[in-house]
Amino acid sequence: MDIGVGLQSRYSAVEIIDHISKEMKSKIIRQILKVSGKLSVIIDESTSLGATSTLIVYLKCEVNKELPPYFLSETVLEQLLNCLNKHGFHDDYLKENLVAFSSASASVMLGKNSGAAKKLVTKYTNIVLWHCMNHRLELALSDAVDEVSGVNNFQIFMGKLYTLYNNLPKNQRQLTECAAQLDQQVKKIGIVLSTRWVASSFRTVSVVWHSFASLYNHFSASKDDKSRSPTERAMYSGLIRRLLSSPFLMELAIMYDIVAEIALLSESLQNRNRTFVYADKLIRRCIIFIDNLKEKPGTKCLDARVVIKECNCCGITLIENITISAINPQQLLTSVTNNLKRRLFTTISSNEPKSTSGCVHTNSKQEEYDTMFKELKVLERDQRPSEKPPGFGENEIERLCQRIKLTASKIKNGYRDYLEDSSRVSKELNLLFNCIKLIPCSSVECERGFSQMNVIISATRNRITIPRVSFLMYVKLHGPTLREWNAEPYVTSWLWKYRSVDDTRTPEAQPKQIFKNDKDNIFDKF
Repeated sequence: MDIGVGLQSRYSAVEIIDHISKEMKSKIIRQILKVSGKLSVIIDESTSLGATSTLIVYLKCEVNKELPPYFLSETVLEQLLNCLNKHGFHDDYLKENLVAFSSASASVMLGKNSGAAKKLVTKYTNIVLWHCMNHRLELALSDAVDEVSGVNNFQIFMGKLYTLYNNLPKNQRQLTECAAQLDQQVKKIGIVLSTRWVASSFRTVSVVWHSFASLYNHFSASKDDKSRSPTERAMYSGLIRRLLSSPFLMELAIMYDIVAEIALLSESLQNRNRTFVYADKLIRRCIIFIDNLKEKPGTKCLDARVVIKECNCCGITLIENITISAINPQQLLTSVTNNLKRRLFTTISSNEPKSTSGCVHTNSKQEEYDTMFKELKVLERDQRPSEKPPGFGENEIERLCQRIKLTASKIKNGYRDYLEDSSRVSKELNLLFNCIKLIPCSSVECERGFSQMNVIISATRNRITIPRVSFLMYVKLHGPTLREWNAEPYVTSWLWKYRSVDDTRTPEAQPKQIFKNDKDNIFDKF
């Protein structure tokens, strides 16, 4: 039976993907609206590989009142509210069910005068405005680099290594060969202490620490390479003097210990199920650890002291370089801890001025953070006192219910049962627990979405439109596996909308023309 070539064309394939994505999206949205699920908005902006500016919107929402929140994503170019209204979340619904808004610190998002958050809180009162904690870690570390003299020299040197091995494939290949001779494996050297997340800075510092001998061997070989220009050979000589100096080795060890702990915190905050109270606990633990490094140095600092005392590192003799000024470790650690407190113990930190006196000043956003933490910690088992007075935590529960727009009376009775027996969580109190989980600690979901977007928009598919990317991303992120997917409802709805297998935009296949030539008689013999 001739079914035509319509279903085999790219036009029909695109329409089928769009139809499946729209049907999946509409089913989830109908379920959210049916249960009047609370939701929070997480947005971020970036540029695709096709050089197109995109805004990605994630909704952390309730699809079932008894189940934890679920992430729902959509990539759009229109404004945020147009995106929400287009998918059925109108103003009346958002006024009753919008809980939180989270983003990174771009001025268009969290600007204090005309940012999206400022306009959103004016339209929808009592929502929680939240600044991505992972991005705040970057800002805190960047502030410490600007405050402490000498760290910028370390950053410049690491930036030189990045330029040297990422812009010139020849150098990366030679470094890999030097590492192979020492049975080492060199990973890619990235940018350190920049606007990237702290985990990427830690990977770069770790590569330089573990590839110390490989870097020295490559610098030495390049310095004596006659095929290179005198300027290049002089540059490698300067890199050797910097690499083998005792101050640089100690700087590298200090930064390793600091960035390793902050990177551990950053990775923990990326968990999509991380709650606000537990995130606060992780942050305070990290600050205590870094502050403790003043009295008890980290493992890498202890190793560096032994190496400097022996004046030998990996069989390479260190040299004195009086032109390099050493970093004051105490000042760096104090600056890091102060900036972590200033940046993280607040709801929004993108507009906060730096502290010049070394102390942390209190502002309205920090007071809002403290108030919200005080309200939320009464629900945590390990945050409650052993002797609880009558009415303990009930005022906080009432304020939470008012913030999230829930009925406080039924939840209060469930909370009293919860205080008597923590294993008993009533249905009403469970509603409050699920709503609290809607407050996002990080916008990492948006970053994952951008990574998926750049997988779809490849070098060979850089002209694909953003709406098409949105449909493909939705099926990729939220669609079931082929084994679990029941395609019959989608095929039925596709046919119900009078889809035709014939497509006038698809050219008909032409029969292959056979040309006779003098060699045909020879081909017959084969």
